[in-house]
Amino acid sequence: MPRPPTVAELLSTLEADQAAFATRLTLDFDPRIEVDGVGAIALPISAGTAHRLCAQATLARHGYKDETRLDLDVLDVRDTWEIPASAVRLTAEGWPAVLDHTLARIQEELGLPTASRLTAAPDKLLIYGPGQFFLPHQDTEKEDGMMATLIITLPSDFSGSEFRVSHQNQTLRSRGSRKHLSVVAFYADCPHEARPVTAGYRVVLTYNLMLPETSAPQRLPEQGVQAVADALTRHWNTPVPSRWAHDRERPAPDRLVFLLDHEYTQRSLSWKRLKGVDRPRALALREAARL
Repeated sequence: MPRPPTVAELLSTLEADQAAFATRLTLDFDPRIEVDGVGAIALPISAGTAHRLCAQATLARHGYKDETRLDLDVLDVRDTWEIPASAVRLTAEGWPAVLDHTLARIQEELGLPTASRLTAAPDKLLIYGPGQFFLPHQDTEKEDGMMATLIITLPSDFSGSEFRVSHQNQTLRSRGSRKHLSVVAFYADCPHEARPVTAGYRVVLTYNLMLPETSAPQRLPEQGVQAVADALTRHWNTPVPSRWAHDRERPAPDRLVFLLDHEYTQRSLSWKRLKGVDRPRALALREAARL
């Protein structure tokens, strides 16, 4: 008679519908960017425009755990310039609709619940010149409800500075474009980096992506929940066999630990803000415990 599946084996079969840790796309649109002290920004970004942006920028900070720091060792981690979102405006009449459509697509591809809408809060504009970079790091969750990060690389003629985001031994890469907006969105806990620019300038807009707490959790098939509940019952009632013949069996376990795939801060840990495959697995355990 075959051995019945364990809790871990059942949970490992649950996947978020078409969920990914990151996604990328291109947009053929000019959002008509204006920057304080620079004025209107023509696309693609020229070297002259990049120089004027750098003149208005300050040395970029970097995240550390739940903090954002600027210290003497910052250039060992991140060498780039930044302009705050308060100094940047996107004035094209059609941009809000383009952004809303893009967010809906990101929400679907990251496997986020659709009961409420993903929203984007402008963060900053970054300029990477020759030799500048950002080492692998994770984003600080700067606002309540922040789930992910959105990076829009503006069209320009640059080389190097490949953008990479990784999770569970998978890596998504983006190199930008000379003609189009290059969009990458990813869960905030995923390590990512910007490789050094070898020529030209890479200019990006960054956004914090939030999902309201009112998001409704997805429903799981009742049969699947019952199977998890049965496996839990076996887990609690099965003594642990001894490794040695002269030892007695140990009592049945009094706890169960199942590790999440993503990392969470205290601010972001919520049933309704779990990421990717963590959401259906945690929901299955919670629903099974109620049976």
